[in-house]
Amino acid sequence: MSKKFPDLRFLLFLACIFVLLPLVFFHSTLDPGLVPRYFITSICLSVFFLAYFIIPSKEAVNLHLPGKIILLFCIQQVWMLITIFWSINSGDAVQEWLRTFSFVLFFILSLVILSAQTNSIAYLVRSTFIAIFIFSMYGMMQLYPLLLDYFQNSKPLVIDLTICSSLSNKNFFAEVITILLPFQFYGVRKEKGTWLVLSWTSLSLCIFWIILLQTVSSWLAILIGCLLMLVLARITRTNSAVEKKVMSVRIIFLRFGLVCIVLGTVFFLYSKSKNFSYLEKKVEMVKLYWTQPNLFYTTSNANNNSIYERIIVWKNSLKLIEEHPLTGAGLNNWKLLQAKFGVGGTIYLNTGMVHFEHPHNDYLLVWSEQGIPGILLFLLFFFMVLRQTVKSLRNTRDPDKRTILLLATMAICSFMVLSFFGYPRSRYFVMLLLMIWVALVYFLSEDDSRPKSIHSKWNRKIYLVCFILSGTTLVASWHWLSGEIHLRRAQVYQLKKNYSRMMREAQLARSWLYTIDGTTTPIIWYEGMANFYNGNIPAARSAFEQAEKVNPYHLRVLNDLATTYEQSGMRDKAIAHYKSGLSITPLFIEGLLNLSAAYFNIHQPDSALEVIGRIPEMKMSYRDQKNYSSFLPAILYAVAAKDTVKIEDGLERSKYLNFLASDTLLVNAYNAQRKGGDEFNTILLVRFRNTNLH
Repeated sequence: MSKKFPDLRFLLFLACIFVLLPLVFFHSTLDPGLVPRYFITSICLSVFFLAYFIIPSKEAVNLHLPGKIILLFCIQQVWMLITIFWSINSGDAVQEWLRTFSFVLFFILSLVILSAQTNSIAYLVRSTFIAIFIFSMYGMMQLYPLLLDYFQNSKPLVIDLTICSSLSNKNFFAEVITILLPFQFYGVRKEKGTWLVLSWTSLSLCIFWIILLQTVSSWLAILIGCLLMLVLARITRTNSAVEKKVMSVRIIFLRFGLVCIVLGTVFFLYSKSKNFSYLEKKVEMVKLYWTQPNLFYTTSNANNNSIYERIIVWKNSLKLIEEHPLTGAGLNNWKLLQAKFGVGGTIYLNTGMVHFEHPHNDYLLVWSEQGIPGILLFLLFFFMVLRQTVKSLRNTRDPDKRTILLLATMAICSFMVLSFFGYPRSRYFVMLLLMIWVALVYFLSEDDSRPKSIHSKWNRKIYLVCFILSGTTLVASWHWLSGEIHLRRAQVYQLKKNYSRMMREAQLARSWLYTIDGTTTPIIWYEGMANFYNGNIPAARSAFEQAEKVNPYHLRVLNDLATTYEQSGMRDKAIAHYKSGLSITPLFIEGLLNLSAAYFNIHQPDSALEVIGRIPEMKMSYRDQKNYSSFLPAILYAVAAKDTVKIEDGLERSKYLNFLASDTLLVNAYNAQRKGGDEFNTILLVRFRNTNLH
């Protein structure tokens, strides 16, 4: 039923999505923006569906569902559920399945909410103004110190990842603004008076952030989305007398053209600034890899860029697809399996501290995990929604509906472009915005695809099912949220070297639904580290063995498990695990040092020297440099001492061993060999005999 004024449910829905969720920024979790939003949305879904189930006699509870898209959602979820059977961590995969299912529930709720309220689109658009102001408030607070340094200390203004609003990352911030931007165009076209001023203000803020954040994928998304929108506006235009009288649709495009001119002018001015060098560097790197492909297979400072990282994860994704082309590798398995194809090529990647959790391409992610059925269903979703948009555009004569449908096309197309260069599908708030746009498409449809009113006797049953499912997502999101809170505390206690409390918090964090953190590190690894620091090697080894089952290609896990094997006298296993780690990152310095020490301990100095010789000449961490300076002379002495069998005279052999006691002599001889000199032992023998002659 329609209402003249917004009812309480409608206002609460808008407040949750466009006020509460933008405000969420929990520093007590590992990811301040993702999991808290998932948890709060699950609460909202549960409360709303329960309210509709308990009070069916009230207005605005009739259920309107578009059958085809709901059927597609169900098929998608069933296939995802099937792929869980070949996931390494079933609990982690179920958590992901429930997270994606919450978007389906949110789509259903959005349709119910929109259908229950007169002038719902106007209220919806006005709510987005508030969201943009909230996001901008956080962004300005983060930008202020940089501006202060710029004006007071003449420090160059560099926009980095710290400008993220409440969304954890500047790229996520840009993605949200990109999907909110079409709402602002509608506001500029439709609003009057004070609301029109607010519309232009929010539109200006969107443009400001999109330019300032320098996210190229957002620029491409807006450009391609606008082009598609204009094309559809042209091909779906009718010649009816009614439409000829209505000029407001053309006005929005005139205004949009004006905005493009302004945007182009601002971009031209921006291109003259120092910050433009950031974009130029990206273009230069693409050209460099195109002209010098061999650079990709070397360790070089030139590879310290995001383009190189994307090439790595895209390459590994394609190899994973090649291994599992039909059924996929299993839900949530990409982040575990891609590393086996190799991660390295830069100094910071060689430290083993970087773990990729996403290929920065949603299409590759879906294909690699869910196979051909998964990627076809994912693409079919966008095809069906855009097809429905075109059908509605051809059928409607209402200029306001045409405008919102065209803007929905822009938003959905922008999401598709963003999905090619990032992972908006994995960022919660962007997906909620996408579901709102899709709900608007079906809400405004005027053909046989328009959501049909379901018989009242089924309403409560469907709401009950939705409540049960949303309640399940609430339980899952709570396990994730509480797990991150405890794990964050464990990390704090690790820094404080309070390993007993660290282990306790890690144990509280771990559950069947939360076995791995956002960096792909198994939760039980933290327990292993706490036991290791406490000197309980058997317990640490047991924890690391369990961690290996959770993530078999985690470099840190493999290295630490190998160390416990080494300290437990299980040296064959230690060497095998050190080698497994180095197959992932061949120039992992700590792993090379540990493997060389393991060979040395089983009296294979030649193998130890070969391994430690792989370490590149570069600045190391204090600990690695200390170990290198300690290990290398010992290994060199053992290698040189083996050659004493060639000296038959016992006295001369004793003198030679005393001669080898100089670490400086050994290292100098080794460096001479590495520069292209004679064989190491030959250099030492020549120098020994020359010394005796004098």
